[in-house]
Amino acid sequence: MKFNIYRSHWCVVLAALAALAALGCASHGKPPKPYPPYEGPRPADAVDFPRVTLTQDFSPLDDTVRWVGERIGGGLVSMNGIGDRPLPPLKMKRKPYEYLVAQLAMYTGCQFYAGPYYFFLYAPGYESLMNISLHDRLHDRYAGLSGAMAFGANTELFNVFAMLSKSLDITVIADNPIADSRCGEMALPEIPLRAALEVILQSARIAPGAFSVDSTEEYVFFHSCLLYTSPSPRDRTRSRMPSSA
Repeated sequence: MKFNIYRSHWCVVLAALAALAALGCASHGKPPKPYPPYEGPRPADAVDFPRVTLTQDFSPLDDTVRWVGERIGGGLVSMNGIGDRPLPPLKMKRKPYEYLVAQLAMYTGCQFYAGPYYFFLYAPGYESLMNISLHDRLHDRYAGLSGAMAFGANTELFNVFAMLSKSLDITVIADNPIADSRCGEMALPEIPLRAALEVILQSARIAPGAFSVDSTEEYVFFHSCLLYTSPSPRDRTRSRMPSSA
């Protein structure tokens, strides 16, 4: 009889362990559904991005953004300051581009904006960056200009604008506070100049109310609306005008 009691006791223990194991599998087996949902709507005029196949080990976010830009294409940009957030191993085959972006956002605790030309990953609390718009703020001369571009994280906007100016044969300049700001990792397809400038400002965390833009046939000039101290000795010796070469 005692044997039967002990056997019943061990059956209860084993059943409890089995339940815990099942719970562990349920909570750690499959990752939770991506948030925000990758099947969310995009603008009606959005470009088609390629499907994604990748297998990677642990990696910082910006390394993955760079790899996607070099190997897969599409349009993916990260906000400056989040690039070191770690990603777990990822594996996917022919998944929609939106699925990849949602996975990156979910695992790094970020949000993302799905625009017509690119996806933008940003930290919660920076939703106001989505309000940046240069609509009707650029001279008509720039309406038909477009270009593809890729910049590494922490590139100063002075250099970003200089390279953009050289590639499109225009002049884009900024005052010191904006020129010294740094972008995140970005890989962009051929997109209109206006959209490119908007995402560059977003990536560098330039708030919508922190800048103004003067645009003529000769130049596009971004200047800060915030008060700032006198420039450092390095700033005094460095020109903010892109090379004409």
